[in-house]
Amino acid sequence: MPTPGQRLQAARKSAGFSTAEDAAQMFGWNPGTYRAHESGRGLRVPSVQQYALAFRVQPEWLMFGRDEDQLITSRVEFNSVRQRLKDARVRAGFSSALDAVRQFGWIQSTYLGHENGSRGIKAAMARQYAKAFGISLDWLLLGKATSAAEQTALIDPGLFVDWQRLSTHSRKLLVKIARVLADWEQD
Repeated sequence: MPTPGQRLQAARKSAGFSTAEDAAQMFGWNPGTYRAHESGRGLRVPSVQQYALAFRVQPEWLMFGRDEDQLITSRVEFNSVRQRLKDARVRAGFSSALDAVRQFGWIQSTYLGHENGSRGIKAAMARQYAKAFGISLDWLLLGKATSAAEQTALIDPGLFVDWQRLSTHSRKLLVKIARVLADWEQD
């Protein structure tokens, strides 16, 4: 299966740019950075979203190889990933970013940079966050609700209000209960 860098190169060529430099110049990107991304180095979510828009491909295809025949139909919001990351943390019962960092052993400056939007999120970290917070990768990166729980949380604002009224202790307890139930359901 092609790597994200190889898919990026294919998308560029499909969009009619014969060289990385041509595409970088056209869109105002740093040519060295863009070439590094095509080589598979340092490609992160904000860049993936930017390239997907420019080359008219789906970001999930560019990053993971899914939905390669579909074209983008609406503009991707670059700040939405950081907001969904923060929402996921709060929904998982962590009132502060530092609580989550301590619980999962993440590097504090890295996580805070991801949550405040000052750093792009690599796919491997996005997967860790999705697993830790009990959300789908598609919802974190693209805002696509894939589970009933995600759809309910997105649709029912009262649920989020009720969650906010719970103490940190109660939230953590509720998350543990939900995880036990989910594990029990899978068995």
